[in-house]
Amino acid sequence: MPQKMSPKKIFYLITSFVLLFLMFAVNLSNCNPIPTTDIDDNSIISSSSILSKRGKTYRGEATFYDVGLGACGKQNNNNQRVAAISHGLFDSIPSPGGNPNKNKFCGKKARVSRGKKSVVVTVVDRCGGCNFGDIDLSPSAFDKIAKPAEGRVNVQWRFI
Repeated sequence: MPQKMSPKKIFYLITSFVLLFLMFAVNLSNCNPIPTTDIDDNSIISSSSILSKRGKTYRGEATFYDVGLGACGKQNNNNQRVAAISHGLFDSIPSPGGNPNKNKFCGKKARVSRGKKSVVVTVVDRCGGCNFGDIDLSPSAFDKIAKPAEGRVNVQWRFI
């Protein structure tokens, strides 16, 4: 014959289940999976989507910056056609061992276009002040698509 559980044991059992359920629910609410949406709504897209869709077009603003030691760990200069991509895009793929020098975007080529003008650049840095689709160019790369006096221009770009 089964033993009867005391009301106290039943209370503790139910309370334990409720607490476990609440801990599980809170943990799930803290998960932030990367949505796989289009870049035009300024959201982060999945890393596999970024690297597999080389022809995906990003839209944003291009600026130029004084090039030096970039997040990819290499020293570059203003005469090279290099770029920094937005922190949101750069950080969307975790770097092996947390080392940004090994980020999968480092060394990738991209074509930046403005109207009928375009330039091919190599990603060497991370732009902390850029919005998701923006790209920061070396002065020599920016000169190929705009005049420095313009400062900030709308562009389209994609990995090639």
